[in-house]
Amino acid sequence: MSERPDTEIEEEAPGSPAEPTWAPWGGAGHADPVLLAGRPSSMYLYAAALLLAVIADFTAFYQVLELVMADLYEILVFLMVAGFTGVVLALAHFTGQLFRDRRAGDASASGLVPQACLILAWLVLGALAFWVRYRTNAHHAGAGAPSGLSVSGTPAPAASGTDDQSMLQGAAIFAGLYLGTGLVAMVGGYLTHNPLRSGFVRALRKHRTATETHAIASRRHAIAAAIAAFRTAEIDASERVVEESLRDHLALAEELKQVARLEITRRLQDVSATDNVFQDDARPYTYRPFPN
Repeated sequence: MSERPDTEIEEEAPGSPAEPTWAPWGGAGHADPVLLAGRPSSMYLYAAALLLAVIADFTAFYQVLELVMADLYEILVFLMVAGFTGVVLALAHFTGQLFRDRRAGDASASGLVPQACLILAWLVLGALAFWVRYRTNAHHAGAGAPSGLSVSGTPAPAASGTDDQSMLQGAAIFAGLYLGTGLVAMVGGYLTHNPLRSGFVRALRKHRTATETHAIASRRHAIAAAIAAFRTAEIDASERVVEESLRDHLALAEELKQVARLEITRRLQDVSATDNVFQDDARPYTYRPFPN
Protein backbone atom coordinates (compact mmCIF):
# COMPACT_ATOMS: atom_id res chain seq x y z
CA MET A 1 0.00 0.00 0.00
CA SER A 2 2.88 2.36 0.68
CA GLU A 3 4.39 1.94 -2.82
CA ARG A 4 1.22 2.85 -4.73
CA PRO A 5 1.18 6.61 -4.00
CA ASP A 6 4.86 6.87 -5.05
CA THR A 7 4.05 5.20 -8.33
CA GLU A 8 1.15 7.54 -8.96
CA ILE A 9 3.32 10.59 -8.22
CA GLU A 10 6.02 9.43 -10.62
CA GLU A 11 3.45 8.95 -13.36
CA GLU A 12 1.90 12.38 -12.84
CA ALA A 13 5.17 14.28 -12.44
CA PRO A 14 6.12 14.49 -16.17
CA GLY A 15 2.70 15.93 -17.00
CA SER A 16 2.82 18.55 -14.28
CA PRO A 17 3.01 22.06 -15.80
CA ALA A 18 4.91 23.36 -12.77
CA GLU A 19 7.89 21.06 -13.38
CA PRO A 20 8.70 20.93 -17.12
CA THR A 21 11.07 18.26 -18.33
CA TRP A 22 14.19 19.30 -20.22
CA ALA A 23 16.25 17.44 -22.76
CA PRO A 24 19.63 16.15 -21.50
CA TRP A 25 21.45 18.22 -24.13
CA GLY A 26 21.58 21.82 -25.31
CA GLY A 27 22.67 23.55 -22.11
CA ALA A 28 22.81 27.33 -21.81
CA GLY A 29 26.54 27.45 -21.03
CA HIS A 30 29.36 27.50 -23.55
CA ALA A 31 30.77 24.25 -22.11
CA ASP A 32 27.84 22.17 -23.39
CA PRO A 33 29.38 19.09 -25.09
CA VAL A 34 26.88 19.37 -27.93
CA LEU A 35 28.09 22.89 -28.74
CA LEU A 36 31.76 21.93 -28.37
CA ALA A 37 31.49 18.82 -30.54
CA GLY A 38 31.69 20.83 -33.75
CA ARG A 39 29.92 23.30 -35.95
CA PRO A 40 26.43 22.19 -36.95
CA SER A 41 25.43 21.78 -40.58
CA SER A 42 23.17 24.82 -40.20
CA MET A 43 26.36 26.89 -40.02
CA TYR A 44 26.67 26.61 -43.79
CA LEU A 45 23.08 27.78 -44.18
CA TYR A 46 23.83 30.78 -41.99
CA ALA A 47 26.98 31.55 -43.98
CA ALA A 48 24.99 31.45 -47.23
CA ALA A 49 22.25 33.67 -45.75
CA LEU A 50 24.85 36.11 -44.43
CA LEU A 51 26.53 36.25 -47.84
CA LEU A 52 23.21 37.05 -49.49
CA ALA A 53 22.59 39.68 -46.81
CA VAL A 54 25.95 41.28 -47.55
CA ILE A 55 25.17 41.37 -51.27
CA ALA A 56 21.71 42.84 -50.66
CA ASP A 57 22.97 45.52 -48.26
CA PHE A 58 25.86 46.37 -50.54
CA THR A 59 23.53 46.82 -53.51
CA ALA A 60 21.08 48.98 -51.56
CA PHE A 61 23.78 51.16 -49.99
CA TYR A 62 25.58 51.51 -53.30
CA GLN A 63 22.49 52.95 -54.97
CA VAL A 64 22.11 55.54 -52.22
CA LEU A 65 25.74 56.63 -52.01
CA GLU A 66 26.12 56.71 -55.77
CA LEU A 67 23.33 59.28 -55.94
CA VAL A 68 24.43 61.26 -52.88
CA MET A 69 28.14 61.35 -53.73
CA ALA A 70 28.01 61.57 -57.49
CA ASP A 71 31.15 63.72 -57.59
CA LEU A 72 33.36 61.00 -56.06
CA TYR A 73 35.23 58.37 -57.97
CA GLU A 74 33.48 55.05 -58.29
CA ILE A 75 36.24 53.22 -56.40
CA LEU A 76 35.79 55.57 -53.43
CA VAL A 77 32.04 54.99 -53.43
CA PHE A 78 32.70 51.26 -53.59
CA LEU A 79 35.03 51.40 -50.58
CA MET A 80 32.59 53.51 -48.56
CA VAL A 81 29.72 51.12 -49.31
CA ALA A 82 31.87 48.12 -48.36
CA GLY A 83 32.87 49.78 -45.09
CA PHE A 84 29.31 50.81 -44.22
CA THR A 85 27.99 47.31 -44.99
CA GLY A 86 30.68 45.70 -42.87
CA VAL A 87 30.01 48.06 -39.95
CA VAL A 88 26.24 47.52 -39.79
CA LEU A 89 26.50 43.74 -40.15
CA ALA A 90 29.32 43.60 -37.58
CA LEU A 91 27.21 45.57 -35.11
CA ALA A 92 24.32 43.14 -35.51
CA HIS A 93 26.62 40.11 -35.33
CA PHE A 94 28.38 41.34 -32.18
CA THR A 95 25.02 42.08 -30.59
CA GLY A 96 23.96 38.47 -31.09
CA GLN A 97 27.25 37.27 -29.63
CA LEU A 98 26.83 39.44 -26.53
CA PHE A 99 23.31 38.13 -25.96
CA ARG A 100 24.67 34.58 -26.25
CA ASP A 101 27.41 35.33 -23.71
CA ARG A 102 24.84 36.85 -21.37
CA ARG A 103 22.67 33.72 -21.58
CA ALA A 104 25.73 31.56 -20.90
CA GLY A 105 26.46 33.52 -17.71
CA ASP A 106 29.59 35.31 -18.92
CA ALA A 107 30.55 37.99 -16.39
CA SER A 108 31.78 40.34 -19.13
CA ALA A 109 28.31 40.37 -20.71
CA SER A 110 26.27 40.56 -17.50
CA GLY A 111 25.22 44.17 -18.09
CA LEU A 112 22.85 45.42 -20.77
CA VAL A 113 24.84 48.57 -21.56
CA PRO A 114 27.06 47.03 -24.31
CA GLN A 115 24.09 45.36 -26.00
CA ALA A 116 22.06 48.56 -25.78
CA CYS A 117 24.90 50.61 -27.26
CA LEU A 118 25.35 48.21 -30.17
CA ILE A 119 21.63 48.05 -30.91
CA LEU A 120 21.33 51.84 -30.65
CA ALA A 121 24.25 52.36 -33.03
CA TRP A 122 22.78 49.84 -35.46
CA LEU A 123 19.35 51.51 -35.35
CA VAL A 124 20.86 54.99 -35.75
CA LEU A 125 22.78 53.90 -38.84
CA GLY A 126 19.64 52.29 -40.20
CA ALA A 127 17.57 55.41 -39.56
CA LEU A 128 20.26 57.53 -41.20
CA ALA A 129 20.31 55.28 -44.26
CA PHE A 130 16.50 55.33 -44.41
CA TRP A 131 16.41 59.13 -44.20
CA VAL A 132 19.10 59.55 -46.85
CA ARG A 133 17.31 57.08 -49.11
CA TYR A 134 14.00 58.90 -48.72
CA ARG A 135 15.47 62.36 -49.21
CA THR A 136 17.49 61.21 -52.20
CA ASN A 137 14.40 59.78 -53.87
CA ALA A 138 12.48 62.98 -53.21
CA HIS A 139 15.26 65.22 -54.50
CA HIS A 140 15.95 63.26 -57.65
CA ALA A 141 12.27 62.71 -58.36
CA GLY A 142 11.63 66.45 -58.15
CA ALA A 143 14.63 67.22 -60.35
CA GLY A 144 13.74 64.56 -62.91
CA ALA A 145 17.01 62.75 -62.33
CA PRO A 146 17.57 59.01 -62.27
CA SER A 147 16.19 57.44 -59.13
CA GLY A 148 18.29 54.30 -59.00
CA LEU A 149 19.79 51.42 -60.94
CA SER A 150 17.82 49.30 -63.34
CA VAL A 151 18.18 45.56 -63.78
CA SER A 152 20.70 46.11 -66.56
CA GLY A 153 22.87 48.24 -64.26
CA THR A 154 22.16 51.58 -65.96
CA PRO A 155 20.38 54.44 -64.18
CA ALA A 156 16.63 54.22 -64.58
CA PRO A 157 14.82 57.50 -65.15
CA ALA A 158 12.27 58.49 -62.56
CA ALA A 159 8.62 58.38 -63.54
CA SER A 160 6.97 61.71 -63.97
CA GLY A 161 4.14 60.74 -61.64
CA THR A 162 6.31 59.74 -58.71
CA ASP A 163 4.77 60.97 -55.48
CA ASP A 164 5.57 60.86 -51.80
CA GLN A 165 3.84 57.51 -51.35
CA SER A 166 6.01 55.73 -53.92
CA MET A 167 9.14 57.31 -52.46
CA LEU A 168 8.08 56.22 -48.99
CA GLN A 169 7.46 52.69 -50.24
CA GLY A 170 10.92 52.52 -51.76
CA ALA A 171 12.48 53.76 -48.55
CA ALA A 172 10.36 51.31 -46.53
CA ILE A 173 11.60 48.42 -48.67
CA PHE A 174 15.13 49.64 -48.04
CA ALA A 175 14.46 49.76 -44.28
CA GLY A 176 12.92 46.27 -44.32
CA LEU A 177 15.97 44.94 -46.14
CA TYR A 178 18.20 46.63 -43.56
CA LEU A 179 16.26 45.14 -40.64
CA GLY A 180 16.10 41.69 -42.23
CA THR A 181 19.82 41.46 -42.96
CA GLY A 182 20.59 42.79 -39.49
CA LEU A 183 18.39 40.16 -37.86
CA VAL A 184 20.06 37.44 -39.93
CA ALA A 185 23.48 38.58 -38.69
CA MET A 186 22.22 38.95 -35.12
CA VAL A 187 20.50 35.55 -34.90
CA GLY A 188 23.39 33.88 -36.69
CA GLY A 189 25.89 35.41 -34.28
CA TYR A 190 23.77 34.23 -31.35
CA LEU A 191 23.43 30.64 -32.60
CA THR A 192 27.00 30.13 -33.80
CA HIS A 193 28.96 31.95 -31.10
CA ASN A 194 30.96 29.81 -28.69
CA PRO A 195 34.32 31.23 -27.51
CA LEU A 196 35.29 27.87 -26.02
CA ARG A 197 35.05 26.00 -29.32
CA SER A 198 38.32 27.35 -30.72
CA GLY A 199 40.20 26.36 -27.55
CA PHE A 200 38.47 22.98 -27.54
CA VAL A 201 39.39 22.34 -31.17
CA ARG A 202 42.98 23.45 -30.53
CA ALA A 203 43.23 21.18 -27.46
CA LEU A 204 41.69 18.32 -29.44
CA ARG A 205 44.20 18.83 -32.24
CA LYS A 206 47.11 18.87 -29.80
CA HIS A 207 45.73 15.81 -28.04
CA ARG A 208 45.50 13.98 -31.37
CA THR A 209 49.07 14.98 -32.21
CA ALA A 210 50.28 13.87 -28.77
CA THR A 211 48.43 10.57 -29.17
CA GLU A 212 50.08 9.92 -32.53
CA THR A 213 53.48 10.86 -31.09
CA HIS A 214 52.88 8.55 -28.14
CA ALA A 215 51.92 5.71 -30.48
CA ILE A 216 55.12 6.18 -32.50
CA ALA A 217 57.23 6.37 -29.32
CA SER A 218 55.52 3.27 -27.90
CA ARG A 219 56.20 1.35 -31.09
CA ARG A 220 59.86 2.39 -31.05
CA HIS A 221 60.09 1.50 -27.36
CA ALA A 222 58.62 -1.95 -28.04
CA ILE A 223 61.18 -2.53 -30.81
CA ALA A 224 64.02 -1.36 -28.56
CA ALA A 225 62.77 -3.56 -25.70
CA ALA A 226 62.63 -6.58 -28.04
CA ILE A 227 66.19 -5.90 -29.22
CA ALA A 228 67.36 -5.47 -25.61
CA ALA A 229 65.70 -8.75 -24.62
CA PHE A 230 67.36 -10.50 -27.58
CA ARG A 231 70.79 -9.12 -26.63
CA THR A 232 70.24 -10.11 -23.00
CA ALA A 233 69.38 -13.64 -24.08
CA GLU A 234 72.54 -13.76 -26.19
CA ILE A 235 74.64 -12.58 -23.21
CA ASP A 236 73.06 -15.21 -20.95
CA ALA A 237 73.74 -17.91 -23.52
CA SER A 238 77.36 -16.76 -23.86
CA GLU A 239 77.80 -16.81 -20.08
CA ARG A 240 76.44 -20.36 -19.95
CA VAL A 241 78.86 -21.41 -22.70
CA VAL A 242 81.79 -19.86 -20.81
CA GLU A 243 80.73 -21.50 -17.56
CA GLU A 244 80.37 -24.91 -19.20
CA SER A 245 83.72 -24.55 -20.92
CA LEU A 246 85.34 -23.67 -17.58
CA ARG A 247 83.81 -26.75 -15.98
CA ASP A 248 85.12 -28.90 -18.81
CA HIS A 249 88.62 -27.53 -18.35
CA LEU A 250 88.52 -28.04 -14.58
CA ALA A 251 87.27 -31.58 -15.06
CA LEU A 252 90.06 -32.25 -17.54
CA ALA A 253 92.60 -30.84 -15.06
CA GLU A 254 91.30 -33.17 -12.35
CA GLU A 255 91.55 -36.11 -14.72
CA LEU A 256 95.12 -35.19 -15.59
CA LYS A 257 95.94 -35.06 -11.87
CA GLN A 258 94.73 -38.61 -11.49
CA VAL A 259 96.76 -39.71 -14.50
CA ALA A 260 99.84 -38.03 -13.08
CA ARG A 261 99.38 -39.79 -9.71
CA LEU A 262 99.05 -43.14 -11.40
CA GLU A 263 102.11 -42.56 -13.54
CA ILE A 264 104.26 -41.48 -10.57
CA THR A 265 103.09 -44.45 -8.53
CA ARG A 266 103.83 -46.83 -11.41
CA ARG A 267 107.35 -45.55 -11.91
CA LEU A 268 108.30 -45.28 -8.24
CA GLN A 269 106.51 -48.48 -7.32
CA ASP A 270 105.31 -46.68 -4.22
CA VAL A 271 101.70 -45.77 -3.64
CA SER A 272 102.48 -43.37 -0.82
CA ALA A 273 104.87 -41.41 -3.00
CA THR A 274 102.06 -39.30 -4.38
CA ASP A 275 100.71 -38.24 -1.00
CA ASN A 276 100.43 -34.47 -0.68
CA VAL A 277 101.82 -34.03 -4.19
CA PHE A 278 98.51 -32.76 -5.50
CA GLN A 279 95.96 -31.05 -3.33
CA ASP A 280 92.46 -32.29 -3.60
CA ASP A 281 90.31 -29.99 -5.65
CA ALA A 282 87.86 -28.12 -3.46
CA ARG A 283 85.35 -28.36 -6.30
CA PRO A 284 85.66 -31.76 -7.90
CA TYR A 285 84.20 -31.93 -11.36
CA THR A 286 82.98 -34.74 -13.50
CA TYR A 287 83.96 -34.47 -17.07
CA ARG A 288 80.83 -33.94 -19.15
CA PRO A 289 80.95 -32.74 -22.75
CA PHE A 290 78.89 -29.60 -23.41
CA PRO A 291 75.89 -30.59 -25.50
CA ASN A 292 75.71 -28.82 -28.84
